[in-house]
Amino acid sequence: MELKFSRMDRVVGVFIIAVVALMVSTVVLIGRGKDWFRPTVTYFVEFKENYNLSPGSPVKLYKAEIGKVKDVTLVGDAVRVRLSIFEEYHNRFRQDTVVTVESPTFIGSEYVAVRPGKPDSPLIPPSGTVKSEEKKTLSQILAEYEVEETAKRLTETIRNLADIIDELRD
Repeated sequence: MELKFSRMDRVVGVFIIAVVALMVSTVVLIGRGKDWFRPTVTYFVEFKENYNLSPGSPVKLYKAEIGKVKDVTLVGDAVRVRLSIFEEYHNRFRQDTVVTVESPTFIGSEYVAVRPGKPDSPLIPPSGTVKSEEKKTLSQILAEYEVEETAKRLTETIRNLADIIDELRD
């Protein structure tokens, strides 16, 4: 039995093949731009609080993105965060590496910041747990810069200046 295709059948077939090829190439191009096909290594970190982290939050090393948060789960009294780190950066995760949650602003857009360990420290194996530091609260930041003490000194200085100005007027 011999199959015969009309000219219209051939045009439709070529059109369908072209559309499928275009869709596949579009997915590949977008996927490469979004790092869908980039190999990754998984690490875990535990915090006392969630700090507004969610799947897809960036993981940064020296403010450069090196991975993403895969998921955030509650394990006992801690929040366990699974990090997906691009494979070329996994050699920066050493036993003395410390991970914190930082935010460029006071509200939202938190990210996981990585402080790498010393090059002579042993590597953390894939699926290992990385040490963490808790995020500083606003009151801790204010205490660090002694804002209250500085404000008291500033008001005292302003009072002294006002007294001096009053004496100069007299």
